[in-house]
Amino acid sequence: GITHDYLMIRIQRNLAADDVRISAGLSSDLISWQYGEPHLVLDRETSNGDGTSTLVFRSAQPISANSRMFIRALVQTTP
Repeated sequence: GITHDYLMIRIQRNLAADDVRISAGLSSDLISWQYGEPHLVLDRETSNGDGTSTLVFRSAQPISANSRMFIRALVQTTP
């Protein structure tokens, strides 16, 4: 089969922090950022068993060897 490479980011979050929203952004130039679908997907969330979980976001499309892509976390408080 064909294996694809995706840009990924892991973010650990405190499950008790219910006033925080976590997402990830994708950019090709570090100036313009795209958030959420269709650019990024939450690949998985895993409980760490200590009151935290680890979120793994990945690019929705595979990256190519000559592409230049960046990924970052966005953490916002919610009212």
